[in-house]
Formats: sequence, structure tokens, C-alpha cells
Amino acid sequence: MSKPKSKKSKAKAKAKHQPKPQKQQPAVAENPDCPYRGGTLYAALFTEANKGYVDKTELIKKVAELTGKSEKVVGFAFQVLKSPTHRSNKNRSSMLTEGDKVKLIANRSSH
Repeated sequence: MSKPKSKKSKAKAKAKHQPKPQKQQPAVAENPDCPYRGGTLYAALFTEANKGYVDKTELIKKVAELTGKSEKVVGFAFQVLKSPTHRSNKNRSSMLTEGDKVKLIANRSSH
């Protein structure tokens, strides 16, 4: 025979099964050409940098404001996205430059 559960353990078990609150909507609209999962810092950064050529420091500052992340974190994410060989990038994007301005583009797979 099993031991009857106490009120405390029933309440604890019930609390474990509550649905998690929904996450906030992404600050940047989803881009169908974006190779990164929507709602992530990488997606926000790629979407903003893919709109056109922009100054790198302005881009980092704008994405930091949109996402609520620090400029240091966004700067590191930019380093990842501009380098196709970085292990977190997995050859999904690379950077184009025009003078002092930059633009991120999606690398298309050839399979």
C-alpha cells in the first residue's frame, strides 16, 4: 500500500506542472531570409545588418537597444556572424564591406 500524500507534497507536485509563461515577442520583425532562429540575438543582429550598409558601431548600439543586451555582448555576436568559419556561425552568414560600412549576408548552401 502506498502512503497517502500530504497536502504539502500535492501542492508541490501541482506547482511543478504549471505551464511556463510565454516569452516576449522579438523586438525585431522576423526576416524570412534570416538563417538564424527567430527571437535570438543573432537573428536580430543579422536582420538589422542585412537591411543595408551601416556603420558597425551604430549597428551594435542599435541592436543593443532593441534587444536589451549590452554592447559588449552584441559586439561579440557580430564577430561570430561576420566570420563564416566560427563554430557558432556554421557558415550561415558573412560580411560585406563598403568603405567603413558593413552588411551581413546569408550564405546559401549548395545542396
